[in-house]
Amino acid sequence: MRKEKLLGIAVLSASLFLGGCSATQSLSTGGGIAPQPQPSAGTSQLSVTLSDAPPAGVSVLSFEVNIAGALLQPMVGADVSLLPGGAPVEIEVKKLETEAAVLSTLSAPAGTYKGLQLTLAHPALTIFNGSPSDIGACKVNTTCQFKPAAAGPITYTAAPFPLTLVAGTPVGLKIDILLGKIIAADLSVSLNDPSDFVVTELTSVPVSGQPGKLDDNEFAGLITSIDTVNNKFVVQNSNSAMSETILAGAHTKFEDFDDHGCKSENFTCLSVSQLVEVETILQSDGSLIAKEVKLEESKGAKSVEGTLVSVTGNPPTQLQMVILDQEGEDGGPHLGDSLLVTITPTTTFDINLGGLAVPAGGAFAGPTDLIPGQDLQIEPGTINPGPPPSTSTAHVHLHTSQFTATVSGVNGSAITVTKLPAIFGLNTLTVQTSSATEFEDLLGPSSLTNGAVISVRGLLFKTASGPVVVAAKVRKRDND
Repeated sequence: MRKEKLLGIAVLSASLFLGGCSATQSLSTGGGIAPQPQPSAGTSQLSVTLSDAPPAGVSVLSFEVNIAGALLQPMVGADVSLLPGGAPVEIEVKKLETEAAVLSTLSAPAGTYKGLQLTLAHPALTIFNGSPSDIGACKVNTTCQFKPAAAGPITYTAAPFPLTLVAGTPVGLKIDILLGKIIAADLSVSLNDPSDFVVTELTSVPVSGQPGKLDDNEFAGLITSIDTVNNKFVVQNSNSAMSETILAGAHTKFEDFDDHGCKSENFTCLSVSQLVEVETILQSDGSLIAKEVKLEESKGAKSVEGTLVSVTGNPPTQLQMVILDQEGEDGGPHLGDSLLVTITPTTTFDINLGGLAVPAGGAFAGPTDLIPGQDLQIEPGTINPGPPPSTSTAHVHLHTSQFTATVSGVNGSAITVTKLPAIFGLNTLTVQTSSATEFEDLLGPSSLTNGAVISVRGLLFKTASGPVVVAAKVRKRDND
């Protein structure tokens, strides 16, 4: 089975977590990478958020990149590698606007660090050109792929460095990558200028006195093993391919398992090869405990997830999507590739609401409910390598889309946004919030002002009054 790394981009922002818990590393004199010795001296968690917009009229559908190196640089001693085993990690940045990708769960020694060095390699960019004119060889209203030159190491030493890690206290870093500077007007990409990065330290939140925990971390992945004695399970993170051991506690919520025959909605519903979405809390000892486990797929059947770019026919008989993730496929198209999908008369359409509600006049019951910008998961038939790659599907499942936009109005629980990704083909869009919506860095819609930049994750519906996103999460951006 091939498990390709996930997550792409839209008007971009993303999150990538490095750091965390179990294995430890010691300091030594001289250069090079420190070996992994014994007890934990401290933890470090790193979050990466891509922000700012690409060139006007351009939707970034996929931005795949390798984390070839990630080093914390101490004042004295050897650099501490944040890559497990030192192996590069391939990520796709799309879903990182509101979700997180765990890159490693490593403990870093207590001490003072002067900087962070990242090496980003093999970037691959897939865009939709919705601008009024061609951009180089990329024609108007087409999807194009670019593979820019590899970048060299980036060393960041500005605030919050020097950074002191204290034993037993988790520390988080958020790195904003300013895409408006990284992606130029000609769609060239530069990934080796420290001024394109802004690093801030996350706030540790007390649980019951000291020490504390870091903010919630939400990601999707495949269950690879289950420890029924200790109520633990291992999830291979779809965003980074790292395996995370997660504890199910007394207050862990289990959702959507009853739709697949497990009415108890508890730990006993878990099984190997399930695709789940997990919301975790990083505890002071570096371990992860599940706040919520939501079932996405009951078993690891073949599936392809991607962003809907266009539909053909009336009613639609074919759709084009850009691949963001896939399960159970050996060979075939890669992340960022376009895939043509034939819809047959027997193709079924469904949706996992996860506590959200279908808006008035909305539905996802057939091909006429498809709209560009939706995130879809399909069960592919045999994939014809093409070009272009193509397949048919027996099942289309609506997933949550993620995008960044600018607030242009608030009316009660409804937020009107503008400056949308070009793939939507819209000037404005309604984001409907509810009691099921999670808000990050804001109290709710009433705390938003016109001009604020937000990232939204939610279900996109076509309705009689226009497209509506039913929001699962709204995140206020700090650096946009």
